[in-house]
Amino acid sequence: MNPATLADAYAEVARRHVGLPEMTPGWLAAQPAQSLDPPGAWETLKTLKPVEGWLQFQSCVTCFDQGRMPEPEPQWGFLLAAEAVDAESRSCLIRQDGTGGLLLIVATSGASEGAEELLTDEVFQLATGKAPGRLHYRRYWCRDPEMGFVPCFAAFLGFARTEDC
Repeated sequence: MNPATLADAYAEVARRHVGLPEMTPGWLAAQPAQSLDPPGAWETLKTLKPVEGWLQFQSCVTCFDQGRMPEPEPQWGFLLAAEAVDAESRSCLIRQDGTGGLLLIVATSGASEGAEELLTDEVFQLATGKAPGRLHYRRYWCRDPEMGFVPCFAAFLGFARTEDC
C-alpha cells in the first residue's frame, strides 16, 4: 500500500473517530548524516544560516528566531544538540552519535531527486519559556514489516506562534 492509498484509508477512519490528526502523503529527502566534532558541528550549522530553532549546550538551552542565532558564551560549554530551519525550509538537526561526536542531518520536504514518499502528520510540542512559541514538527511515517507504520523522522518546521495548535 503506497502512502497516498494509506492516507485515503486513514482519512476514512479519521472521519469516524474524532480527534485523530490529519495524515497526508509527503516527500522527504535527507542528506547523509555528517559526523562532526562539537566545534565543527557549530561552525557547519552557522554556514546553513538557520532562521529559527533551539540549541542545547552542556550548560545552556537557548532559542533563536529572525535569523539571530546567538554566539555561544564560553560558560555554555560544547554544543550537544540542535534543531533549526533555514530560509529554504530545510530542517537542520544535530544529534549525538554515541561516540562523543555529533551527527548533522539536513532534510528537505517536497518531491526531488532522492526523495522518498512517506506518510506525514504535523505535531506541536511545548517548549521552554525561552521559546517564542510551541515547537512545530512534520513527522514522517515509514512502513516497518513487523510494526506497521511508525514515525521514522521528525523535521523541525519552526515555532508556532498561535494558540490554536
